[in-house]
Formats: sequence, structure tokens, C-alpha cells
Amino acid sequence: MEGKLGCASTCCLVVMGLIFGGIYISTSTLEPIEYGLKFNKISKSYKEKDVYGGGWHLIGPTNTFLTFPATVTNIEFASYKESESPPL
Repeated sequence: MEGKLGCASTCCLVVMGLIFGGIYISTSTLEPIEYGLKFNKISKSYKEKDVYGGGWHLIGPTNTFLTFPATVTNIEFASYKESESPPL
């Protein structure tokens, strides 16, 4: 009787480990200052409409993110007196 109980608990732990391992390899994160496109590593394709923001995302084991910055940087090409920096 004790052998069956030990085997059942071991099987339960193995199944739980497989479930959590599958979830772990199927998730990916993005920084709060990034956007990401889901990229399939097998077919080498992505969908332009599926844009993800910062945080944890469940994207599948064969996918990764192509990341892009979510911040905007302005560069001024002006030579007038009120400009913030000199012309390039």
C-alpha cells in the first residue's frame, strides 16, 4: 500500500513539473518601455497586427519577441536662436 501511494505522489509531482515547465517556456516578458512583435522561430514569420506592450505574455514555446523601444526621441535640425541645441 505504501508503494502505491509513493508512486502516485511521484507521478503527480512529475506531471505538475511538466505543466509548470511548459508554462515557463511558453512565457516571455517585455520591459515597460518596449513594444514587441510575436515572432515564430520555426516559420520565421510575425503578424504586424499583434503588438504587445510591457509585461508577461503567454506566447507559446516556439515564439519569441522582436522588441522595439516605446520611447520617442526628437532630433532638431534647426539653426534658429531658440533651438535647444546647435545645428548638426
